[in-house]
Amino acid sequence: MMLSYNELISDIIYVDGRLSKAKAIGVAISVLFIVNAMIFILPSMLRASFFIFLGGCIVVFIIALFYYCVCRGIGFVVRRFIS
Repeated sequence: MMLSYNELISDIIYVDGRLSKAKAIGVAISVLFIVNAMIFILPSMLRASFFIFLGGCIVVFIIALFYYCVCRGIGFVVRRFIS
């Protein structure tokens, strides 16, 4: 069954008219990772150099985005192909 673009996007974002659990899990993991980095990693980088700190912030953001996308993708695959 071929879905239109709008139906596909709607299926990725919503499950039964509400936001999917995969999105909530992805957001939670990303927020926990960012908070952990802000408490334990980034302060030591800031003491070393502002540019190292800036690079660390960018890396933390990319990793958090990766966690979020992985959770969303797994949720979509489970709903679409396994369920």
